[in-house]
Amino acid sequence: MRVLQNGDKGQMMMVFVPRTGVTGLAIGVAIVLGGLLAACNPVRDVAVSTGFGAKEPEPAQFVRESRRDDGGYLPVGVRAPDRTTKALPKADVEALTNSIDARRQANEAAGATARSMGAETNARPVPKPATLPAE
Repeated sequence: MRVLQNGDKGQMMMVFVPRTGVTGLAIGVAIVLGGLLAACNPVRDVAVSTGFGAKEPEPAQFVRESRRDDGGYLPVGVRAPDRTTKALPKADVEALTNSIDARRQANEAAGATARSMGAETNARPVPKPATLPAE
């Protein structure tokens, strides 16, 4: 910080003048920290290998067992293989839809029955607590 004096009016001004060494150090630290925080960065890789950065956790055993070795992705421009299972015939799809609708209606009827039973229970008067005999 420097103090400058204006000769005409007798006023003094304070001006902040940064030091180049401190500024350069701050910029360097910011670059290194930014490199450490980036996901795919050679600076981060060096930090991890030397023990300063966070290491990537190992996946659980069931994850390792369920993953395919090839990754399961098709490259762009490659046609997907034909499916091994055939589509259901239209009659089977309609029968399945009808059975699902029948189950839905049965569930709705059971819900309506439960609601009506709950309404009957709530309609009864609440019993009064027993009174103690006077002493």
